[in-house]
Amino acid sequence: FGDDSQDLSGTINYNTGFDTLKTFSLSTAGNATGLTTLAGAAVWTYWDAAAGELIGYTAADPNNPPVDPVTESQSNQVFKIILSEVPTLGSTGSGSVNYSVELYQAIDHPLQDDPDTEGTTEIAFEDNLSFTVSVDITDEDDTPASDSFLVTVDDDMPVVSNTYTDTFEPNANQGAGDQFETITVSIDFGADGPADVSSVVVTTGPTKGTITDYDAETQTFTYKWNGGEADIGADSFTYTVTD
Repeated sequence: FGDDSQDLSGTINYNTGFDTLKTFSLSTAGNATGLTTLAGAAVWTYWDAAAGELIGYTAADPNNPPVDPVTESQSNQVFKIILSEVPTLGSTGSGSVNYSVELYQAIDHPLQDDPDTEGTTEIAFEDNLSFTVSVDITDEDDTPASDSFLVTVDDDMPVVSNTYTDTFEPNANQGAGDQFETITVSIDFGADGPADVSSVVVTTGPTKGTITDYDAETQTFTYKWNGGEADIGADSFTYTVTD
């Protein structure tokens, strides 16, 4: 479980030889990424040459994306790949430019079961998604050169960071089901946030008592002991967290 370490920057090196740099751009194949947002909208890309930014965005009509998303509402923007500076057109020889990646909206990671494993059904496969960014330049003779780099969007899985253990003594003055324990858990849902419905579900209940549904406001369960002689001893339950 857990999130992968982030690497949000890189460097692009280029060389035009004795000719001058005529064009410099970033792009994706067909201006597509293969990504979708949690709302199910396809993510397209647009190169803003003046700003030196490759913009990932969603379109109102996925079959007819706007030509210039810069003029669209910024709420449609999903990510940006931002150059530290726009390469100087007309320059000659070698050069380099740094870039950084910013993500503004959560990306849908639909797979929970690893397709590369057979005979095992999993519920916690980390479905990281990638797309390729092309770097294209031309010189004054319109001679092209290109390279590429891979951008991977981590499936930011929820993390449960503690295991609860405690002991309480039965109280003879209280009846069965009247003795309870509050169990506090620590859950980090990551960038995706909790699922809309049933983000924390008890999958295996205790055998010597009962457990309440998860209280998201207090991040707690409540365990109620059955109260019988046969119910003395260790007890446990399991729960599943879904983003």
